Amino acid sequence: MGLLLLATLALPTASGGKDDSQLRAVVDLAGALRPWSGVTGDSSSEALAAYRAAYGIQIPAACVHRAGLCDIGSWRIAVQRFTPPRPRARVLLIHGYLDHAAVWRYVVAALLAKDCEVVLCDLPGHGLSSGQRAAIDDFVEYRRVIRAVLEFCQDECEPPLPLSAVGHSTGAGVLADLLLGGPGAPALPELAHVVLLAPLCRSAHWELGQWGAKVAGRFVDSLPRRYVDNSSLSGYAEWVRRDPLQYGQLPLCWPLAMGRWYDDLHQRDPAPASLHPLLIQGDADSVVDWEYNLPFFMGKFPGLETRMVSGAKHQLMNEQDALRADVIAALLAQLAR
Repeated sequence: MGLLLLATLALPTASGGKDDSQLRAVVDLAGALRPWSGVTGDSSSEALAAYRAAYGIQIPAACVHRAGLCDIGSWRIAVQRFTPPRPRARVLLIHGYLDHAAVWRYVVAALLAKDCEVVLCDLPGHGLSSGQRAAIDDFVEYRRVIRAVLEFCQDECEPPLPLSAVGHSTGAGVLADLLLGGPGAPALPELAHVVLLAPLCRSAHWELGQWGAKVAGRFVDSLPRRYVDNSSLSGYAEWVRRDPLQYGQLPLCWPLAMGRWYDDLHQRDPAPASLHPLLIQGDADSVVDWEYNLPFFMGKFPGLETRMVSGAKHQLMNEQDALRADVIAALLAQLAR
């Protein structure tokens, strides 16, 4: 696993200005990961400590941090678990496209302070998980992975605790898709609460993006990533550019798969009104078409609660301090209900 990540991430760094300490931490942790069945409670290992330091993940001294690999279909999915001494609830955090588990660093700290156990996973092709970087042929694979990690949280994590899920962007869109079910879909583990941060349904510049992907896909497999300034937090854009786990290409299979998923999502029947997810959205978001997405999700979830954050961009959990505090406060209030 470490050699694979070195091959896919380290070689471009000579000209890409990636962060050396993060790169070393990523390769060391990837080499140390083992199947989850063999993982023990150890947050003091050098690899885990270096990873937390490199990505600014702060945990209390008594918190146990574990990381391992879960085999889900053809994927080896990297899962992390942060357990406080007396957890009262368990929360799964699901990142968005081109991101990875460490983007939740501020939310992890806030949840641990409230005695919530936190589970993180890297989606296929992201972070420390297997798969072609940032590529997917069918969003059903994201559905399969998120469902399986929810089942892991319910069935394999002790002690049994109320389970909630928080998704961002693509992670939130696929989580919403799972909640809507569909013909013959198996039941999800029971979720006490669901929070959707800037959920994906339709991306910004939707028609142009879909047309461009179809045309460009006739000639090339990928295009250079266009980094978007999607947070007003000082230094965040540079942090993303220097992060070795942020991939610099856009495989064109991904927007094409998103287009097919978009069509499928619109065929889902509305959820029962008894389901009350919370949707948090910034009104300065230029990554998703939130003015389309918001009424779409309101139609699919009659019990949906919404919270608009004025001035917030797409990276709600990595916004500048005041905006991020509003987002995290709303998230914690929902989980405490």
